[in-house]
Amino acid sequence: MEIVRIQWLKKVFRKWNKKIPVLIGVDFSVKQGEIYGFLGANGVGKTTLLKCLFHYISHQGDVEIFGTKDYYHQKYFTRIGYAPEVTNLYPFLRGKELLHYMGKLAGMKTKLIEKRSKELLDKLGLTFAEDRLIGAYSKGMKQRLSLAASLINDPELIFRDEPMSGLDPLGRIIVKDLMKELKEQGKTLFFNTHILSDVQEIADRFGILHKGKIVHEDKPSSIQGSLEEFFTKTIRDIDKNVKVK
Repeated sequence: MEIVRIQWLKKVFRKWNKKIPVLIGVDFSVKQGEIYGFLGANGVGKTTLLKCLFHYISHQGDVEIFGTKDYYHQKYFTRIGYAPEVTNLYPFLRGKELLHYMGKLAGMKTKLIEKRSKELLDKLGLTFAEDRLIGAYSKGMKQRLSLAASLINDPELIFRDEPMSGLDPLGRIIVKDLMKELKEQGKTLFFNTHILSDVQEIADRFGILHKGKIVHEDKPSSIQGSLEEFFTKTIRDIDKNVKVK
């Protein structure tokens, strides 16, 4: 079953009366219960696509989530978790206060928020900092707290933008283990990244975005050798107008 379906998504920015096409016809889908890695070099439009999905910016094309185009209403958003790459968290709140606030926004009861907060802070190695002001958190700690905030309402579908950005080796292991655990629970995860080894390790499928389109989709298990080598060859062959087999 497809939980996310994108058809012919287009986004063109304008600067000084000049059109700058970023997404020129993106088509792909994400199946329920899978981890989908969305690959691309920096600046190709990975974050722009997420902003289109959440209607932060206007776009053309069709997007369906949970089988509807009207997924941006509250009843659907409570089933979705999203953590951006740039963690603009409230610096004057403490870690557990942020989770409480996000839980209330999701319409959760206090006892459930406290239970979920304790579980998530423990899983993400942040229990020691739950009473610390977020402004004193390191970048990696903010990344993990942002992930916890996106999961407080126990969403069915989780979007992450560069989930490993700013994390130390231990933080990356913690986050990857949590992503695997979420998949085992039947959750669906979609994440943007340029760290190809992470995709090869945890994703069920991946798509490569290049020049505004999905130029290749596959399973990491189908790739011979490293995904980094495959990705580099695919992009270089396209840029040289060589047909990729």
